[in-house]
Amino acid sequence: MLDMSELLDMIELLNMTELLDRVAILLTGAALVAAAVVLAATRQLACALPVLLEFLTAAGLTRLATEPTWTSLLMAGGVIVLRRLILVSLGPGRSGHTADQPRAEQLRPR
Repeated sequence: MLDMSELLDMIELLNMTELLDRVAILLTGAALVAAAVVLAATRQLACALPVLLEFLTAAGLTRLATEPTWTSLLMAGGVIVLRRLILVSLGPGRSGHTADQPRAEQLRPR
């Protein structure tokens, strides 16, 4: 039989899991919207793709924060590997600014 504190812990865990699942879904939607906006503004897939992949990476890692399963681990790992392969194939001159490559203006002393 569960005591009251164990029951409350289970309810809090369930609420946190639901919250993180919803955040992951929102991040996935934001990925599509942000990539579409960048694509519409630049008309270059090479600029929109890194934006999409960054948000999808965040969504995958958020899903891992709930209850890690083999499926969620493989999905997050797959997105990260795909992200790296695509960014490498785009090259530094074509992919625009990403978190891995800071802008030159940010590196210059002021």
